[in-house]
Amino acid sequence: MQTNGNAITNPTIFITAAVYGVLLRVAIFAGMFGMILLILLLLSLSRYAYSVLRDVAHERPLRPPAVETMNWIGELGPTLHSVFYLLAVFFLATSTLFEGTFANLVRWLAFGVILAGFPASAAEMAISGDMGAAFNLRQLMRVIGTMGNRYWTLLATCIGLGLLNVFSRTMLAHGGPLLLLADFITVWVFLALF
Repeated sequence: MQTNGNAITNPTIFITAAVYGVLLRVAIFAGMFGMILLILLLLSLSRYAYSVLRDVAHERPLRPPAVETMNWIGELGPTLHSVFYLLAVFFLATSTLFEGTFANLVRWLAFGVILAGFPASAAEMAISGDMGAAFNLRQLMRVIGTMGNRYWTLLATCIGLGLLNVFSRTMLAHGGPLLLLADFITVWVFLALF
């Protein structure tokens, strides 16, 4: 049986990242239809990411995305969990409600708390499938306590992956095939976070 000791270098993850990267780039250039396709692809990708997390946690072989991943209504919990975190991060990063030194301090503190809690919340969501548990502070502290120092290593790895994504988007955003490579890296980083 295959183990997932090094799941981020698994060929399934690379192929999935390449396919989603190309499809996302097509959706970006497809006009109004592309917006609908982009939303469906992002929801599908987030649902697949939770299945990757489940497979890794249970030490099962990684499965490629299936048709069910496009049915974001079928299993609503992972979809809502992803949407909540994406909207919270987007709001905190772009909101003009935070003006002044104190307000910016509050914004960055909230941003840090949300990012620091995401791995525990995603793990709880993937394993239990319970939205209430994924946002329950006691449950999240239990997950963090169970992982111990490995949680902080995981958090540092997540930060490193985020910086890799920002760096690749900055360096490769010059058009053509480089955009496809940047999209591949973005999807791979997203899946690697899980």
